[in-house]
Amino acid sequence: MIDGNRLDEVVRSNIETLCRHFFPAGHKDGCEWKIADVSGAKGNSLGIELSAQKAGVWRDRATNEGGSFPNLIMRNRALRFPEAVDEISRFLGVDFKVNGNEHRSSENEFAETALLMH
Repeated sequence: MIDGNRLDEVVRSNIETLCRHFFPAGHKDGCEWKIADVSGAKGNSLGIELSAQKAGVWRDRATNEGGSFPNLIMRNRALRFPEAVDEISRFLGVDFKVNGNEHRSSENEFAETALLMH
């Protein structure tokens, strides 16, 4: 099971570092990291919030799509949620598993899906 609250907190606290690593073609523009789209190409359409409680929330102005930072990693790398969290975990050296447990119940899957929606 993934600790969603810890994941959100760590992503918010490290969002600019995460953006620089996962989307190196992007650039900082005010309170956003700008890239073209979910591919991570150089551009300005997709903005990832860098400050406050919304840090890590992204919105593509061309498609009106958006979501959480793990959701963007999922889209960018064609991964499932646990795999995207593993990518973040490996890069930051932070374990997001509750008690090291990877077993997931349907309740946990619901909580992880809810994370994707914000």
